[in-house]
Amino acid sequence: VTGTSRSLTGLSASTTYQFQVRAVCASGTSNYGTAFSFSTSSQACSDNYEPNNARNNARTIPVNTSIIALIGNRYDQDWFRFANTTSARNIRVRLTGLPANYSLTLYRGATIVGTSNVSGTGSEEIVLNNATVSTGYTVRVAGVSGAFNATRCYTLQVEIGGTSFMPEGMPEEQPAPADTEAPALITNMYPNPAGDLVTLEWPIAEEVTTVELIDGVGRVVSATVHEAANGSMGAVISVVDHPTGLYFVRVSRGGGTEVRRLVVSR
Repeated sequence: VTGTSRSLTGLSASTTYQFQVRAVCASGTSNYGTAFSFSTSSQACSDNYEPNNARNNARTIPVNTSIIALIGNRYDQDWFRFANTTSARNIRVRLTGLPANYSLTLYRGATIVGTSNVSGTGSEEIVLNNATVSTGYTVRVAGVSGAFNATRCYTLQVEIGGTSFMPEGMPEEQPAPADTEAPALITNMYPNPAGDLVTLEWPIAEEVTTVELIDGVGRVVSATVHEAANGSMGAVISVVDHPTGLYFVRVSRGGGTEVRRLVVSR
């Protein structure tokens, strides 16, 4: 930007954005300044995809493109159809700009292969990597407990690609440090894949240890704190109440953090 302003296009309605500014000069680049925020206004919209209130009349939508649609009454639900390909098997579905509490469900045929139900108006996301190639994928958007908004649209985007998607907010896997002077926070985790219980083992610890289980949309679904002890320690966490899929186990102790991938499979 060479001037003192910048016009932005393609933003989502009813969404808060943040921006920061820094100077880029011939002599060097400054640090970013304080973050400022602004919110876009809501927009009334026409729902161009109705009728699509059942899987049998799901409307085909383009992939890697944002669309807007409407949950217009408490009985409304929207169904959309798409396909992935051999060269683009990985799928990410995002539901943003929600005016009410909506849920997101991904089907292949009649089988549910992913769900997202963040409370309130938080964005929903489903990631399905290395998915089966099919022309029968459908997405269902519905209000939770009859939630709807007759004038404000939501934004839906279905992405497919040849590279695996990482869900928003998901931590990258952080293996134990290679430095032999820095002990690993986790020495063993088994079984993996797991169906009901997962055992964690770690060495002697003089600080408390926090164990968090993080689901496929980056939410902490369980957390436990374990006091320090004068010997080898460990913990057993239950995954029996959690759906199958990819999770992360995050162990924190003494200012350090280690993250391991965990697959729940039954």
